[in-house]
Parts: sequence; structure tokens; C-alpha cells
Amino acid sequence: MPISVLSQQEEDENPTEVVTAKVSINVSGLKDQTTEPIQGALVEVFVADAAKPKKDITDQAGFATIDEIPLGRAQIRVRADGWEAEVKKIQLDKQEKRIDITLQGLQPPGNDDDIEADSPET
Repeated sequence: MPISVLSQQEEDENPTEVVTAKVSINVSGLKDQTTEPIQGALVEVFVADAAKPKKDITDQAGFATIDEIPLGRAQIRVRADGWEAEVKKIQLDKQEKRIDITLQGLQPPGNDDDIEADSPET
């Protein structure tokens, strides 16, 4: 009975391929009913098997791109001065994905519109 043996060359031609994704993130901010791109926001992508997140900073148009993220579940965190941080869980199931994230503007301390002061009765 013949025995089939793969040569080293045949094994090298079929390496195990690790598939990764490229994620484009568009970060905008909503303040006073208007939306604007946020420049300089820190975008971090966390994956389960990585010790450190992959990071990028948004450009003038509010875009950041992070490459070589393993397919599967990931979490995106976006932070920018003057804006509430946003965390979004995503599923990467294709090699390119675009995510839109809108941050909410922070209210200045002591400016809470939900609290009405008691007015004196006259």
C-alpha cells in the first residue's frame, strides 16, 4: 500500500492564513442639534486575544483607520476632550468595515437643564 508524504515545499504552499480586518471609524459630535467632525479623538479597538488595544487619532475630517484587527468580536472606545466617551461592541466578519460614532457634548458643570429652580410664590 503506497504512503503519501507531503514534502516541506507542499506544506509551505498552504500556510494557515490569519484573516484580519481594516476598520474605518468616522467620529462626529452632536452639540446644540448640529453634528460636526471631531478632530483629535482617541480611537481604541480592543480584541480578546490582544494585550493592548490598537489606537489611532482622528484627522481633521473626523476619520481614523485601524488595520490588522483579527476577525471576530471587538470593542471600540472613542474619547475626546469636551465630549462624552462612547463604547461600541462590533462583530468583524469581513475584511473592511466602516463604523460611524457620534459623541454627545458635555454640559458645563452647574448647567443642568433638567432641574428647575423653585420660584417663590407671590
